Amino acid sequence: SAKFKHALCVYPYRRELNEAGFFPPMGLEFIAAAIQPYAESLDLIDLRKEPARMSNFLRPQTDLVCFSVNWDRDQDFLQAELRSAPAGALTVVGGRHATEDPQRWLAEFANVDIVVRGDGEEAMDEICRGVPLEQIAGVSFRKDGQIVHNANRTLGQLPDDLYPRRTMRRRKYYATVKGASSGVLVDGLATSRGCPFNCKFCSFNLNPWGEKRKWTARSPESVVDELAETEARLVGFSDDLFTHDMDRVERICELLIARGIRKRYFANARLEIANR
Repeated sequence: SAKFKHALCVYPYRRELNEAGFFPPMGLEFIAAAIQPYAESLDLIDLRKEPARMSNFLRPQTDLVCFSVNWDRDQDFLQAELRSAPAGALTVVGGRHATEDPQRWLAEFANVDIVVRGDGEEAMDEICRGVPLEQIAGVSFRKDGQIVHNANRTLGQLPDDLYPRRTMRRRKYYATVKGASSGVLVDGLATSRGCPFNCKFCSFNLNPWGEKRKWTARSPESVVDELAETEARLVGFSDDLFTHDMDRVERICELLIARGIRKRYFANARLEIANR
């Protein structure tokens, strides 16, 4: 039977990061995919797109609340949202900004129970399965009044079948220009994680403890299967470096042509690699 009666995944920001437009909260949608087998019902709320607050979506039976804390902005709004999580629910915080200083979120927010550091899908699955927190790599939590930081999680191969839960979106996401919607549906897609390079200026190359995240990629076939299911005509690849393996990129392109999938794409690339 399901472990949680009602789970709520929250993107706790009002303002957009930049003027490039509304991207779906993909990291949170991956977490929702990990939680779904363990929850009787699950809602994913993007507060950039809702006039309401998280508290409007709470139910008497809400027993799991997950926040994606990716950015150091909207601090007053973010903190108010965290504090409004119900005391009886298991409250989990993850995301890049939360990962930078896990101590802070547990010290300042009494109702935050767990901080998941780095990629969260595996740790979240273990939390949902009821694995004792002491045994879950990559989490920080309280024990006997003390804040405990477990060892970092060693990340494995990126699974081919892990898709973000797009079906949970309550709103459409359109590319916007200077705040005005273009009417063009936009979506993101993750085909790899990590980057093999060591650029000094890059803030995403190392995790917040200075460790390298090994580059790991999905198969071209799984990428194209996901693209075939994606409604948007404009797709951004969220990979730190889409063009690391150009043979793989070529295979993706061949499959797109063979299957007649026509979209527009944008991606992060290194020019000296991508010149093929």
